[in-house]
Amino acid sequence: MPITPVEVDGYDVTSSEMGHLYYSSLLKPAGGPLDDPDPFENLPAKEYWSGTEYSANTYFAWAFDFSDGDQFVGGFLFSMGKYEFYQALAVRPGEVGTAPIPEPACMLLMASGLLAFAALRRKFKN
Repeated sequence: MPITPVEVDGYDVTSSEMGHLYYSSLLKPAGGPLDDPDPFENLPAKEYWSGTEYSANTYFAWAFDFSDGDQFVGGFLFSMGKYEFYQALAVRPGEVGTAPIPEPACMLLMASGLLAFAALRRKFKN
């Protein structure tokens, strides 16, 4: 889940991963709306949990509202803690797809085996 490294609530918070996505990547204004989340598909304008717990009370965690760009402590208003029905975003750290994919050693072994088989066949054919 996305992290919230600086515990600040309100609008225009770009220090969290979801705040950065909303304000810097999608260029959405404070107060919303999230009418076009292009290039993302299936990103509804709802509340999402952060992977960072609220330091003052471990029953609560930080959340972000993609309908208007508000970062807040999830569960605080209704005293239900982290059991409120917010969404979750799956994220992975770093750049995806930038490292070259190495050729597996088994491909070399298979190619050399096929070449040896072809050479043997040619030898016995003559």
